[in-house]
Amino acid sequence: MDQFDNKKNNTQENAGGIFTIKNSLFGIVAILVLIVVSFRITSVIDASNYKAELEKAIVINEFSDHLIEATNYFSLERGVMVIALGSEKAISSNFSTMIKENRSKGVAAYQKAMATFAEMDDFPRKKTLVLEVNENFEAYLDAQGDADRVSLISVVNEQDFDVKSSKSMEKSRSGRKFRRAIEALNSKVHEIRLASEFEANISNARIILYQQLKNSLAEMIEYSDREWTGLGTAISSKKSISENMITTMSSYGGRVNSNWAMVNALLSSSFIDEKLKSYAKIVNVDFFEGLRGLKDEIYDVSYDAAASQDMDSNVVMAEYPVTAAEWIDQANAANKSIQDLNKAVGNSARNAALKSESEANTQMITGIMVLITALLIGISAFWLVVKRITRPLTCLGDTMYEISHGDLDSEILGIDRRDEIGSMARSLQVFKEAAVEKLRHEAEEQKAAEERQIKKERKAIATREEEEKLRQQEEDRERNLRETRQAEMLALADNFESSVMEIVSSVAAASSEMEKNARDMSSVAEETTHQATSVTAASEQTSSNIQTVASAAEELSASVKEISQQIIQSNEYSSNAVSETEKATVEIQGLVEAAQKIGDVISLINDIAEQTNLLALNATIEAARAGEAGKGFAVVASEVKSLASQTATATDEITIQVGSMRDATEKAVSAIAGIQNVIKRIDDTSISISSAMEEQDASTQEIARNVSEVSAGTQEVTSNIHVMSDGAKSTGTAANAVLDSAHNMSAQSAELRLQLEKFLEKIRAA
Repeated sequence: MDQFDNKKNNTQENAGGIFTIKNSLFGIVAILVLIVVSFRITSVIDASNYKAELEKAIVINEFSDHLIEATNYFSLERGVMVIALGSEKAISSNFSTMIKENRSKGVAAYQKAMATFAEMDDFPRKKTLVLEVNENFEAYLDAQGDADRVSLISVVNEQDFDVKSSKSMEKSRSGRKFRRAIEALNSKVHEIRLASEFEANISNARIILYQQLKNSLAEMIEYSDREWTGLGTAISSKKSISENMITTMSSYGGRVNSNWAMVNALLSSSFIDEKLKSYAKIVNVDFFEGLRGLKDEIYDVSYDAAASQDMDSNVVMAEYPVTAAEWIDQANAANKSIQDLNKAVGNSARNAALKSESEANTQMITGIMVLITALLIGISAFWLVVKRITRPLTCLGDTMYEISHGDLDSEILGIDRRDEIGSMARSLQVFKEAAVEKLRHEAEEQKAAEERQIKKERKAIATREEEEKLRQQEEDRERNLRETRQAEMLALADNFESSVMEIVSSVAAASSEMEKNARDMSSVAEETTHQATSVTAASEQTSSNIQTVASAAEELSASVKEISQQIIQSNEYSSNAVSETEKATVEIQGLVEAAQKIGDVISLINDIAEQTNLLALNATIEAARAGEAGKGFAVVASEVKSLASQTATATDEITIQVGSMRDATEKAVSAIAGIQNVIKRIDDTSISISSAMEEQDASTQEIARNVSEVSAGTQEVTSNIHVMSDGAKSTGTAANAVLDSAHNMSAQSAELRLQLEKFLEKIRAA
């Protein structure tokens, strides 16, 4: 008993599956056995079918031989009967005996053939052919009875011409009827024979060749019988052969020759029995060469008799070289060589079928033996696979499973085997010993690894603490940087507010003062106009009111001086406002430059944040590579990356606020430029007013200087008063323009203050 038989199979459940070695080997062996078995079963079935086909061919060959034999006897009976009926004499006893013998043999062969045909497999036209051939056979029997009766009639000694002629015609008519009945029966027999051979669907080429030979030989016998029957009728009646009869018999001879050519062609085949060729030589000698001379002599006698025919006589007698009986004997002897060849062909066909059947039997028996052998080999292969391969492999697999699960005390079987299983067992033994040694090394290495792990964890803790400290320092530095930057921006906003708002307040104050002076100047101008009107009204009383005019002139001069003084002061305020707006513009430009610097600082911070983010990403990758040791560092890198992302977000917000500050600054610059333009227009108006005041002062002085000449120059005074009135109106108009400019400058100052407040709110919010 194999040592593996005593080992219990403990193969783990998860080691099973469809494509195991055992199943694979079983499958391969099963497939090979199945292929061989299928092939041999197919071979046995083919051999069995071929055997059945050959058995059918043997039956058909026997059936065909019986039919050919029957037609030969029927043809011989036909020839003798037709020749006897063609004679004026009654049938001889010799002919009668010959007819009866051939008839009995023909009917017996026919009945055997039809009995065999009834047992053969059915095919579509079988029943129809049986009915038709039976009808032809009944017609043959009917014609046979009539011929037997008429053949006994003799007209040799009949003196009455009409009676003789009537009897001769009856014998001739009966002979034609009998001949046609035999021909119809033979034709239908030939048809049923061909149909049975065709429907059998024989595949053996040699048997098919023999069937073709038999068909050609049977047709040769039929047409040869028809030819010698015609010649025998002429010999029996001692009449010459008519031209129509010669033509008919020539066609019979042609059919005989064509079929003989076919027979020779078939006999030239390489697998034809050599014995058949010897029979063919006999046919050439006995039938063609032996009978040809006699046939030629008969035809010559017939030609001579026809040539010497008396034109006044209806009967031409011919002296043929043989009698009818002699002709029948010689013709039958010649035809017998063809019949012998046909029988030999039938025997060869039967022998070929039997030989092929024997070969089919041998093939079938061989196939069955091979099939049984294949099954035995398959069973042996299954046993061998189980006994020598799968069971030892299963045991080795169990042992491997136990060893792999730590059971190193398991016994390894098959080490002493000298095959592949033994090699595997010895390899497993080496593996087991190596596993034992490995466990010892693993225990030592595990202890060392635990110590290294403790050191590594301590180092990792120290590294994480250091990284946390660095992260906290970085956060403090960034927080201080943000606070410092925010404080600088707030301080910058406060400085800007204190300087620019002071300028704006100065401009607003100057605008208010200008508005007040403009109102005063407008009032003075109105008063001057009113006084000028009064002077004009009183110009008619100039002489009496010179003192009043002088006083008015002095007051007017004083008013003009006051207006000039106010205009000068207004010009100073305008100049101061222009200077302050220019300073505000410079301050705002400085604010723009500071915003640009803030943007540069923000870009730098953003670059630092991106670089920090990249460094954090690299640190994360290195931490991932480091495995467990790099987890703490990976957390720190993740926090740094998050802070870098927050820094980038904050710098983006600051960039947006700085952009808003730039927009507000540009609006402030535009507003201050508008204020400068307004102040310049006020300055130009003040200059115009100053010029008008100078002219008014000159006029007033002229009035004062010429008061003494008022009487003489009343008309000139009146004119000057009109000029002064116009100047006062111009002064009022200029004062109103200054007032409008002051209002406009106040509105621009308010708008500037509003824009500056919004700008400072955004700066402080950032």
